Amino acid sequence: LDTEQLEGTTTIGNNSYLISKTFVDNYEAAQKFCSDYGAYVAEIDSEEEFRFLLEFQQSKNAIYDLFISGTDAATEDKWLHQRTGAEVKFFKWVDGQPSNTWGSENCLELISYYGGGMNDMKCVYPERPIRILCEKESIE
Repeated sequence: LDTEQLEGTTTIGNNSYLISKTFVDNYEAAQKFCSDYGAYVAEIDSEEEFRFLLEFQQSKNAIYDLFISGTDAATEDKWLHQRTGAEVKFFKWVDGQPSNTWGSENCLELISYYGGGMNDMKCVYPERPIRILCEKESIE
């Protein structure tokens, strides 16, 4: 595992998580980065996982936002995981979100300020590249 591009790694249960040092400006690049590590863009499914990952994020790079899985590009406010097409079941929005500013915020990010939470953002955002949170299922 080339850890040079990683800010940090952690494990909860059967899953490992990686935070990139690399900044990307679109979701496709985030997916590619994760797949290079045999992982996928993190899918947050529960309050427990959310709290754990927010703490991990704050311990590593509190000022950075992270791409996480979820898009409502097909139908506004119907969030699906890009990898599986399954419905996103867990949300912890920061206040005032999702806002769908400019009618084009169709991806999700995890932010650590304002107490931490989810925000909808553009899937392609050259003016504001962010880091990536990847998830990898451990093989027993």
